[in-house]
Amino acid sequence: MSPESKIWIYFSEQAFEDSALESIHMACQAFCKSWTAHDQSLKADYQLHYKHFIVLMVDESQNKASGCSIDKSVAFIRNLGNELQVNFFNRLAIPFLVDNQVICHSFHNITSLCENGIIQPDSQIFNLQVNNLNEFEQTFIMPFEQHWLAKKIQTTIN
Repeated sequence: MSPESKIWIYFSEQAFEDSALESIHMACQAFCKSWTAHDQSLKADYQLHYKHFIVLMVDESQNKASGCSIDKSVAFIRNLGNELQVNFFNRLAIPFLVDNQVICHSFHNITSLCENGIIQPDSQIFNLQVNNLNEFEQTFIMPFEQHWLAKKIQTTIN
């Protein structure tokens, strides 16, 4: 995939069960092979990370993803989430990386976690706002102090 490939990151608070990983791979492979925009095949791929993240990618040098094709991907992820009994659309769950494990905190608790020193400036947070594969490879995991959320809460981080 091109470094400029468009990406969409879907995150589940619950880790994927080991027993489900093969079916997740098979479903994602099948979706990427059949993914189209205006009846034109998309050059698509996927990655799984930390048993919590599905990253869908489209190299738009061949065909661009359209609104309808993005809707298809959202429907695919929603259906996959229903099958796995996980929620990929809880935007209030904020994932951090602690000792190589994904730990989730509620958006509503971030300020107090910072004030109490649980979240530090160098705490590793997942950046779900990246737009392309190059950004993903460089900033998917970043120090909290560089994340948009640290700027938004405007509190002193211990």
